[in-house]
Amino acid sequence: MPEVYIEEKVIDFKGITFGDQKTLPLTIVNESDITAKVILDMREYPEFDFILPEPSPDDDVHSEIMVPIVENPRYEDIVNLNAEDVDPINGEEKEEEEEDEYDEDAKRFVQLSIRPSTMPFVLQLKYQPQGIEDPKNFILPLKLAGYNDTVPGLRRRIKAVGVKPRFFVDPTTVNFKTKVIAKGQKPLPFHQDIQIQNPDPSKPVTWRVDREKLEASKVFSMNPFEGTLEPNSHSIVRVTFNPHEPTEYVTKINLYLDNEKDNAYLVMELKGEGADAKIFFDRREIILPPVPLDIETKATFQVCHNGYENQMLRCKIANEVG
Repeated sequence: MPEVYIEEKVIDFKGITFGDQKTLPLTIVNESDITAKVILDMREYPEFDFILPEPSPDDDVHSEIMVPIVENPRYEDIVNLNAEDVDPINGEEKEEEEEDEYDEDAKRFVQLSIRPSTMPFVLQLKYQPQGIEDPKNFILPLKLAGYNDTVPGLRRRIKAVGVKPRFFVDPTTVNFKTKVIAKGQKPLPFHQDIQIQNPDPSKPVTWRVDREKLEASKVFSMNPFEGTLEPNSHSIVRVTFNPHEPTEYVTKINLYLDNEKDNAYLVMELKGEGADAKIFFDRREIILPPVPLDIETKATFQVCHNGYENQMLRCKIANEVG
């Protein structure tokens, strides 16, 4: 049996503000000479997620580190299936819903391959509370594949609880996704609005974001970036993304309340990706059908663009080579 264990004795997130998130390391060590395969099942804990370590440059089997586990339907479930349970009209919609559920389960029920190495396997465990005053206290559902007995070194307790926020930010992660950098004109910025709220019925709250970090990103901005909210009031903050290069941008911005300068109340994540404008055809090849002499044959294709203004196009047919 592989000698594998988790370095951390307890993973305690303590109190995390509702709407915020926190990540703690989960360090798995394999001291044996063979690869240890462990099964992690987080389907019952939607507040938790895990992040794989970044692949090293010489790691050519990183795709094999995490393999989703698919459970086959039980025989008795198929035998006891009623015809009334099958909806032929809405079958496609149900199939799409089931595919979404499968995709989510595939990310949360996996087999991890921990290879023998001098470097430990550091998995990041993320907790984002879905409610308040609902403490989580459970044993990490991690077991050694092929062994029914509990491995003491893998038995670790997870603790976390969501606490009532002093300040609401919705959403805390602003994702602009992929935006095209327009050519031949002044770049136009992209905007998303987030809502901030002071839930306290009696006290105003002063807020601000780390302006230096925001300006250092060079592509993200917020308006306003500081202010005061009266009791039981809310406001809108506009986040702007103006990419200059075809690359991915990710910036984490601290948000502070009242006179706090060192301890951030929460961390906002701003991300987006710039992409070059392009012109392309809707198909790579057109093959015209054979026809008799003096009979015309036609085919249609489209010229598509992404990020350009109106353009005048000219075509030139290359001379046939033969």
